Amino acid sequence: LRKRLKIFETQHPKETGSDLGRILEEFIMRAVDEAFRKWRVQEDARIEAELHSLSQRFVAQANGILDRLQQAASILFEIPVEQFSIACNFDVESHLYYMVEPIFYSLDNFILLLPRFLLRMVVFRKLDKNLSSILDRNAGRIRYDYVGRLEKSISKFDKELHAAVNTVTESLKSALCTSPHKTDNQAIALNLLDTVIAGCSRIVA
Repeated sequence: LRKRLKIFETQHPKETGSDLGRILEEFIMRAVDEAFRKWRVQEDARIEAELHSLSQRFVAQANGILDRLQQAASILFEIPVEQFSIACNFDVESHLYYMVEPIFYSLDNFILLLPRFLLRMVVFRKLDKNLSSILDRNAGRIRYDYVGRLEKSISKFDKELHAAVNTVTESLKSALCTSPHKTDNQAIALNLLDTVIAGCSRIVA
């Protein structure tokens, strides 16, 4: 990026003042996007693979709990219970945008009074010095975007899991509690349901 900045300086020898600030901000914004674009493609693939692996183990545990509920239901009522299919998918909606601070309008007043060649020298030196921090700040914005998407994905999965478990457990509890002929097996089944719900909650937590 520093090499590109040097080339850019030679390609624009006359611009100064606010015009220089504007074209530099546009240049930096493009350069930041290009610097992270290939990296983000690779990182997206890596995160997607890791999330898929983790979610598969998580889903396996959750489906194991649902299987126990289904077995209890089919034994008690002798009817098959439709199996739930729950997956934790990485949210694809990104709100990422890069940010570059104003260049010309952030200069001190005394710098603005310098002759054109000195003003350009100060601006380019200052920008060269700040390139690392510019990249770091935008890397932080990428991280924030990823965290937000992951949290959204997990929250959606959490709601779907609770909804699925609640649908089965509430219907089974209702059927058992309203049965005119209560048996020890029904009491055991109710306790089983409570245990399964507690186990599900621990996994989600």
